[in-house]
Amino acid sequence: MADLLISRFNNISYGEPAILSEKNPVTKKNEKFLTWPEMLDHMDTGSALDPSKMHVYAPFGAKDYDIHRYIARLFLGVVETTADFEQDKKGNATQVHLNIAGEYEDHEERFEKIALRFASEYGDFMARDPFDRPPLPSQTIEIHPKGFGDPTQGQSNTPEYIVDQSRRFVNFPRLRSWFYEWERISYAVLKKSVDCTDDLVDDIKIKSICGETAATSESLIRSKIRQHNSADIQVRRTETFPALLPNSLAGYCWSLMARELTANVEYEACTRRFDTACERRSDEPLCQCTLPSSAPTLQSGNRIMHCCDRCRWAANKAA
Repeated sequence: MADLLISRFNNISYGEPAILSEKNPVTKKNEKFLTWPEMLDHMDTGSALDPSKMHVYAPFGAKDYDIHRYIARLFLGVVETTADFEQDKKGNATQVHLNIAGEYEDHEERFEKIALRFASEYGDFMARDPFDRPPLPSQTIEIHPKGFGDPTQGQSNTPEYIVDQSRRFVNFPRLRSWFYEWERISYAVLKKSVDCTDDLVDDIKIKSICGETAATSESLIRSKIRQHNSADIQVRRTETFPALLPNSLAGYCWSLMARELTANVEYEACTRRFDTACERRSDEPLCQCTLPSSAPTLQSGNRIMHCCDRCRWAANKAA
């Protein structure tokens, strides 16, 4: 089966992330967003961006090919879930169900913390809200222009309206959207771990995607690839190869997941897993990385044995 190539991209953030809350004028409920306040200040004032505060995460430069599995570890380690397995007579899983205990609101506070930590290291997760939710309505402010008053005195009686620009952060994806996107990635990783993935690839009805009623005739992986990626090509010498170009870190994660589901890419543990504090994940005391059987690039090479230089040095020292 042909491999699935992924084009290089950089995930850029600016300054330290923060959680901002805004009341939705329609639902009268607060919506939370993960944003970059300094970037918003720049948008409002037109001031120059300070390059020293920009953070660039380049997954191909870091050879980070299992971040979707890292996200699953983060999510399942913080959010209370239950997994139900149905098995055949040989003990093979035929169905897997991942259920979240309670409602989203029960987990939001804990999820905020891991989302902020993740964003500070890797940047924003999505370029836009994946469920095509419209931004919250901007606040319109009525002002009285000079000369407002009595029309008989030649004064205008028509007020002017301006849009409150301080609400620009509402164009960011909602924190709730991050949560449900991570839940679906965790679900896909869990099912792949027990080789029960037919319903992720086949064109069957999915009654609920990411906690919302969004019936579709497409499989989960196909709908996610279309949401978060565009088509691209890669060129080597005189040959061209089709590839996926992520529009966000979410697109990269789903592209990696697609390689597992459709291109027979298998993951094995780093040789220093649970033995060395690797460089890749700052919040995991010992390495928990897994490595793919092939990298999603045109560059051929030897099998990937270590996730980072620190694990490679430790393995060479132990040999």
